[in-house]
Amino acid sequence: MSKNEFLDILRDYLKDSFSQSEILDILRDYEEFFLNGELEGKSDEEIIASLGSPKTIAQDLKEEMKRENRGSNRDKDYKDEAKKVWEKTKETSKKGFQKSKEFLNSNDIINEKIPTWGVKAILIILSLLLIIPSIMVIGSVIGAGLGLVGLSVLDMIGYALSFPAMAANFYLGLFGFFISLAGTGVIIALWTIYVNVVILIKRLFTKYVAWIKTKKMYIRVKENKNSNRESSENEVRVNVNEERKEEENNEKEDTIVYLEESKIVEVENFEEKEAGEDEEK
Repeated sequence: MSKNEFLDILRDYLKDSFSQSEILDILRDYEEFFLNGELEGKSDEEIIASLGSPKTIAQDLKEEMKRENRGSNRDKDYKDEAKKVWEKTKETSKKGFQKSKEFLNSNDIINEKIPTWGVKAILIILSLLLIIPSIMVIGSVIGAGLGLVGLSVLDMIGYALSFPAMAANFYLGLFGFFISLAGTGVIIALWTIYVNVVILIKRLFTKYVAWIKTKKMYIRVKENKNSNRESSENEVRVNVNEERKEEENNEKEDTIVYLEESKIVEVENFEEKEAGEDEEK
């Protein structure tokens, strides 16, 4: 077994119990063992024999991790529970998003499972229902932004007042400075949350607008389909009417030809009759 094979096997044993950064740290430590052994003139096999099998090393590291984490199991449980809730929320959100994508899909609209007026009514009602919540959300976002601006200004004023206060009372001014410093940390965290919320709202709005545009596109396709079908039906009617007129004209022409031929035959018979009578005389 070579060094690279040893490290790859060790990585496989560690990946189920350690994070990527922890695995990289462990592999880095064992790679250092190999480098030190090479400097001492040892081969890979000799170094591996002194270290033990990758499976044994992984088991020892897992046991050590369990011992170190016994004192923080409660925090870990909280984190695991929060992670489960977050994963469940993500899964629910994905299902909801998938259902929203399937709602009023192209087949339902274009193939007339839902009438055009029904789709338009649904889109209008949905948009009207979202107007008030949207106004409330936008107002809250603007209010929160103004509040954060005000807090940031007050925090800067706190810094500005803490230095003159140090001249009068050093400890009081120092206390004010650290209060402002703590406030800066809180404000930065609040600004981070605020920016993420704004980005999330923007993404939701963009997706909703795209969803509405997609449904309108389906409606246009359906209307074009109906228009083309009506045009085709009209063309068929026109063609049928033209064929009927042509047949009628042909029938009239045939009738006229027949009458003319009948007259010619009658004239010829009459002439033959007269010729026969003249011969008899």
